[in-house]
Amino acid sequence: MTSLEYAFLAHAIVDILFGIPLWIKPKFFLIKFGIKDPTESDILMTRLVASALIAIGIASLIGRKSSGKELRIFLIMKIVWSMMAILSLLTVICNEKYYRWVVILLIIMFLAFNVIWNYEYIKILRVE
Repeated sequence: MTSLEYAFLAHAIVDILFGIPLWIKPKFFLIKFGIKDPTESDILMTRLVASALIAIGIASLIGRKSSGKELRIFLIMKIVWSMMAILSLLTVICNEKYYRWVVILLIIMFLAFNVIWNYEYIKILRVE
């Protein structure tokens, strides 16, 4: 397996491992993350994020052996997803409702994946 295939596999595992519990027990995790009384809207939004994580994880698992145009599209999607996640997390980092350490860990995780996806995308562009 190539380094990119390992990265896709790692991303799939992380997304699925985070997504499934969030989808099954969103209220539990919202409370653990510092939201004392989650609303139905909070629960719905958490399930939507969990759905995106699961979908991207499964797509990463299936698409890890892709090449050419498909691979570039996958990488662009992953770059945009991780950047938007980072920007979203930065908007709440000063919010006292959330445990700051959870937000910081998530930013670090998304930043690490973003660096990997950008590095791999640049490598592909250099080969073409």
